[in-house]
Amino acid sequence: MNLVESHSEIIYPKSPYNFEATIHKPSHFPSKLDNYEKGKYWFALKIGNKVYGIKIENKGRIMKPKIKITIFSNFKLSKEELKKAIDEIIFRFEFDKDISGFYKKFSKDKILCHFIKKWKGMHGGCAQELYGLLMIGIFLQNSVVKRTVQMTNIMLKKHGLKVRFDNKEVYAFWSPKDLINVSEEELRNLKVGYRAKLFLKLSNAFIHEKIDEFELRKLSPEKVKKELIKLYGVGPETARILIQEASIIIVYLNMFLRGNKKFYPDCYLIRN
Repeated sequence: MNLVESHSEIIYPKSPYNFEATIHKPSHFPSKLDNYEKGKYWFALKIGNKVYGIKIENKGRIMKPKIKITIFSNFKLSKEELKKAIDEIIFRFEFDKDISGFYKKFSKDKILCHFIKKWKGMHGGCAQELYGLLMIGIFLQNSVVKRTVQMTNIMLKKHGLKVRFDNKEVYAFWSPKDLINVSEEELRNLKVGYRAKLFLKLSNAFIHEKIDEFELRKLSPEKVKKELIKLYGVGPETARILIQEASIIIVYLNMFLRGNKKFYPDCYLIRN
């Protein structure tokens, strides 16, 4: 898919907003799904049956954030379509989330202050829709990073959608309906192992149970977790990770736990 139409808008996230720390997290899933350069980020945005190319650029500073969003498409977008795409990007990267209260409360904390100083303005961010995140979760099961990336790229080349825009190429995940006529054997031939069954089961669930990500967002975290666990292959831990992806407090606590257990061994008891 070659996307040649483009539209740009400037938005002003709530301060503080650290573009680099939010957009580029090296520990996250590496693949052909996106492209990052300092101050710039490209990915494919899926909303319903439509696929857009998105370029996000940092034009501001942490305390005076300013983001340029460019939406690429293969047709001229209506005002309604543009607004829907912009709103989705704002939601996924927390441009409207106010975390200033967190810094007021913990900036002088003896333990957290060092991490806060280094990562001030970091938000949760996720370029993928729920279905795509679940696909990533399946790839990550019981595998090392190298093998995971290998499986993902093979599946993307076979069933994903290559999107070209702004002299970049990224992939979008396949839709549930794209696997409806694919057999488990065909997927196993792509060397994804038992995951083939999970891909098909989850895809069928999205189709037949009419899972609506936007409706799930209206529910409380507890109810969302219950709904996610109903899906084949999704356990409590996977559901928990999906729900708390954007929790800034948990992000800081996780950094603390990984780097400073020797100073505060009982911190593992802290939970969301």
